Amino acid sequence: MNLLLTTPLRAVPRFMSANDFPMVWGPHPPVTLAQLAAMAGPSWKVRILDPIASGIDLKEFGRWVAEADAVGITCSASQLALNAEITVRLVRRLRPGVPIIMGGHHPTFYPGEWLARGASVIVHGEGEHTMAELLECIEKKRSFHGVNGISFAEGGKIVRTPARELVPDLDSLPFPRWDLMDLGCYRQFTRRRGLTVSLETSRGCTNSCSFCLATRMWDGRQRYRAIPRVLDDLKKLAAMGADQLLFVGDGFGNPPEYHMELARAMIKAGIDMHWMSFMRVDSIIREPALPELLARSGCKSVFVGFESPSQQMLSRWGKGPDGGAEVSTYPEIFRLLDRAGILVFGFLLVGHPGERVEDIPETMRLHQQWCDIPLVNALQPMKGTPDYDDYEQRGLLAKDMFYHDVRIPSLKGAEKNVPRAMQLFMRQLLFRLPFQAFSGKESKRLFVRHMYRFLLKEFAALTLDGLKDYLTLLNFKGVPPAGLQDALVRKHTSEERMAALARRTGRHPGRGLLRGGRM
Repeated sequence: MNLLLTTPLRAVPRFMSANDFPMVWGPHPPVTLAQLAAMAGPSWKVRILDPIASGIDLKEFGRWVAEADAVGITCSASQLALNAEITVRLVRRLRPGVPIIMGGHHPTFYPGEWLARGASVIVHGEGEHTMAELLECIEKKRSFHGVNGISFAEGGKIVRTPARELVPDLDSLPFPRWDLMDLGCYRQFTRRRGLTVSLETSRGCTNSCSFCLATRMWDGRQRYRAIPRVLDDLKKLAAMGADQLLFVGDGFGNPPEYHMELARAMIKAGIDMHWMSFMRVDSIIREPALPELLARSGCKSVFVGFESPSQQMLSRWGKGPDGGAEVSTYPEIFRLLDRAGILVFGFLLVGHPGERVEDIPETMRLHQQWCDIPLVNALQPMKGTPDYDDYEQRGLLAKDMFYHDVRIPSLKGAEKNVPRAMQLFMRQLLFRLPFQAFSGKESKRLFVRHMYRFLLKEFAALTLDGLKDYLTLLNFKGVPPAGLQDALVRKHTSEERMAALARRTGRHPGRGLLRGGRM
């Protein structure tokens, strides 16, 4: 039995857009797929593809789809939904009867929509044990009814089985099957000679930010792996040749005591890795010594969700523990991280209700004071969050949130805010950040040089079609957000486009190789 696990095809690259932003500082291999591969039974031969990073040839993709007895596709967010949909449609076109299993944050909250687009079954939330049971059902040709935590279509209706309990002990999960991935196509911005990998230390987040799915995905809990087990995995990764790492997890840094113990254990064991992670802002305030210790263990960069310089907005979102995040602490957080030599990526949300377009420049100026690299995001109300429910009830959603692009505003009344913020960000990208390639801060210097190398490659790979999309997204004609998004979706999922993609795989839909090839 053959199982294909894949991220979405990069069929629609978003030139100069955050939809592919992990490519800028990484990319890093998806631990999700390697973990799921480790759960497959002995009768399954697993192939893992990551087209977002590897730029896989469509003929190779078509070959693996042709040989698959099941296909698993992960989709983490609305930014990836269009490419994920194209992937599902292409697989369904090539293999009408093959089971397509979808999982991740996005399908968890859009099960009906994905089933209508061609998926066979949706995995809700955590997927390891669910996937193992689904594969057993497929292998033995059994019904899915006995598998908890899924949705599937039957008799014209959607069947949703009882929810699955979260894995109580993360240490019970096997070591990810990194041997099934081509790790050579990943390279963190720190640009060491070894492999770049990912490692999970915990799952979930105990905060309840109204715009974030993490709390809803993991039931407001954060579960941890034992530090000796994490250390054991780090040693295995080092033995594979890894020396660059992304620590995966929404709540990294919480609690500070756990992460300080982890850092000390890494130092004592002589783990030589340059690593990145997300970082809870409250953890640094609770333990100011944390940044220095993390830096000694190899931390080079963190992603911090500052989100806004407005205390009113932070309180509105319930940002931080018990909704108590304070803007007044942000300068000290950055000072401590910067003193340790850690590069700080700072997330900023724009395009929210009540925000005035004339305030955007000041918002950007304040935000730049507590991060090295600002990451500007259009507020994206995600289905499953309190914000989504609130905006939907108030009639504020400007478009279908199944899809998302950073250049398309999500909310009515803020249509001019996102373009203005992106305009200012592009000015920084073109005129301010290049000088940081000579920064005295090594991590910033390395990142900026890596980023511009990536951008030069993007310019070199730019197609006429991609340029047309870019100009469309600049929206000089003032098209409403829904119309702008619908036009792009219709274009890239059209019968003509899908037929062209299928031809590029070299295979007849549903049959086999095109003339000149052999089955």
